[in-house]
Amino acid sequence: MYVEAFLMDLFFTCLMETAVLFLMVRLVFKYRRATHSNALLFFLGVLCSLTTLPYLWFVFSYFIKARVLYLSLGESAVTLAEAIMYYFFLKIGIRRSILLSLICNGASLLGGYMVSSCYTAFH
Repeated sequence: MYVEAFLMDLFFTCLMETAVLFLMVRLVFKYRRATHSNALLFFLGVLCSLTTLPYLWFVFSYFIKARVLYLSLGESAVTLAEAIMYYFFLKIGIRRSILLSLICNGASLLGGYMVSSCYTAFH
């Protein structure tokens, strides 16, 4: 059951963070395809989720049992790791990388809570 929940969360996180990444890069930062291709954005959105979510679910949850501490430290570490990936892959500067990571992770976290709440309300 735990692995199934993880896989569902991984799918949702990849979908949400990749969509937000596209919106931020194209509409907010206004980078065009010539400098940041759709393939790069898709690859990066999926890569960030695939490399950080397992640590959040399986490593952080193993060592940190207090939920508030787990979420605050875990999400902070994930946000920092993804900001570093954005910085190196997109070459957009550290402030924009951190902002992008905060927004992508915030949207994913908020969206995940909303989906989870709806799911538990109907089951």
